[in-house]
Amino acid sequence: MSDNRAPVVHGFTLADIDSLARTAVSAARAVGMDGLTRYQTAWSTIAEHLVEAEEPPSRTELIRAGWRAINAETAACLHARGYRNGHAHQGPASSPRYLQYWNTPLEDNAIDRLVDHLAAVQIGDLFTRAQGEAVEALARHDDHALAAASLGIPYKTFASRLSAARQRFQAAWYAPETAPRLTHHDKRCGSEPSRTHCRAGHELAGENLRIQVRRGGKKERCCRACEHARSKARWQTAHPDGTAAA
Repeated sequence: MSDNRAPVVHGFTLADIDSLARTAVSAARAVGMDGLTRYQTAWSTIAEHLVEAEEPPSRTELIRAGWRAINAETAACLHARGYRNGHAHQGPASSPRYLQYWNTPLEDNAIDRLVDHLAAVQIGDLFTRAQGEAVEALARHDDHALAAASLGIPYKTFASRLSAARQRFQAAWYAPETAPRLTHHDKRCGSEPSRTHCRAGHELAGENLRIQVRRGGKKERCCRACEHARSKARWQTAHPDGTAAA
């Protein structure tokens, strides 16, 4: 059994260290730690101070080291919980820096971005060739009309392929759960832009342009030259001998 009265260092005994630690606990003004933690903090600091001292320290010096250690440890604990320095009465998470740190939105993790990229590539392999071409064209041009033109297909055909690709991607991304319904509007997709030329290459302007209002109020730009050519072709089919009906 160890003798608490036996000198340990500089003539101080374990009983002395115990007494000094208890005095330091009483002298420390900081609150926020339980009694045992306060005592252990003071005891360890006083013991270290004794061992490191080249000359025998005074009791007052050791007690001061003990209560300062308690105050410092308490301040560190309060700081970690977001208490504002010198204003512990304001409660946890009252420190401006603490609020700034925990309320700042996190940036995307590099691993998350990599996983999302790999998933997108794997899902892209599920597209049909036509769907994949539509997605790639939109990625290149960032405009529905330009993408459709680059593929040489009608705007409506392009929109249909892109819609099918979007639905397939959505279903695979959320699998095995049911994908939520798409409700957002792609800002790159507006109404089909006005044509400047017909398919035959005639400019849709001036007297060659006719605006036809279809059912639902949708307007269509029609080429008079093409209409005249179609009318002439139909008349020639109906009158192969070149004579008009009486």
